[in-house]
Amino acid sequence: MIEALCIALSFLISLGIIPVVIVFCKKYSLYDPVNARKIHSGSIPRLGGIGIVLGFALSLVTYRLITGNKDVPWLLVGAGTLLFVYCILDDLLNLPAVLKLIIQIMVSMMALISGCRISGLFEFHIPELLNYILTIAWILGITNSYNLIDGLDGLCGGLSSLVLLTLGIMFMQIGINIGFTALLLTASTIGFLAYNWPDARIFMGDCGSQFLGFMIAALPFTLQVTPELDDDFIMIHNLFFVMILLVSIPMTDTFAAILRRLRDHRSVISPDRMHLHHKLLNLGLSKISSLHILLFVQMLICGCAFGAVHMGPRSSCILLCSAYVFVVFLFVIIHYIHRAVLKKIGQYGEPITEFPTKE
Repeated sequence: MIEALCIALSFLISLGIIPVVIVFCKKYSLYDPVNARKIHSGSIPRLGGIGIVLGFALSLVTYRLITGNKDVPWLLVGAGTLLFVYCILDDLLNLPAVLKLIIQIMVSMMALISGCRISGLFEFHIPELLNYILTIAWILGITNSYNLIDGLDGLCGGLSSLVLLTLGIMFMQIGINIGFTALLLTASTIGFLAYNWPDARIFMGDCGSQFLGFMIAALPFTLQVTPELDDDFIMIHNLFFVMILLVSIPMTDTFAAILRRLRDHRSVISPDRMHLHHKLLNLGLSKISSLHILLFVQMLICGCAFGAVHMGPRSSCILLCSAYVFVVFLFVIIHYIHRAVLKKIGQYGEPITEFPTKE
């Protein structure tokens, strides 16, 4: 009962804070800049992540005060909060990219200290040093992937809430408190989405997308040091591969962006309008249609991941691999259809500067 009330509180705090953030941003002209990868025009506030993080954090503290339950990854939450605070400063001051990388590495190390480990692949244990390297690389990659996918109203928040909801239900079923933490964050993200659904009244900004990416990347793997969790659960259900599938849309989109920019001899951090959601828009879909398609695919992914953890090792592996092949196939199909359309209108190889205005 207390858990349900705290989840509702997380949603209500986020829902109530966002209008205050909107007024604050408008008063001080804190708007999201228009650049080569953005599809919006006009002045849209950009600090919606404040509502997400405050709703989550205040409800988590309330739960701790009421129940006295210490089974919460406080150091991990603290690391995410540090990243959140830095990203607010970055949203306001446009700090150097190298400083952002340093902060991301720092919070990834804090996650390691809190117990976050990718220690096994199938039935094999990973040597300790490689374990640390893989965990940090994973956290850095997924954190930035969710930042990059945040280019369409409702997309990053929608994808994140579906992944967090799946993790929350999955872990609550086996009595692990980290599942409750994921549900709190789901609720605060949904509160934000009430204002971010097309046409958005506010964006989450880097402070929101990086916080969500960090928590999605790190939170599930703190399970491996939880006493209640039998080690066989991690091996049988292939948690790392479950997570690869759950985050496959932003992760695959990021890989594609890196390859595309290397191919074009551009910096891998340079912005462009060739992400998956941009391609759907280029094909003439509206913002809401593109969003619905991607969220539907994410729901299918979440269903497969949820099914996989209730199967045996072999069936689980087959389902996870098949689902990921489907995601890659979807990316490839959209890429070639998009390229064919651009060739037809004589724009292939040219930068895309205009998008359909259909809503």
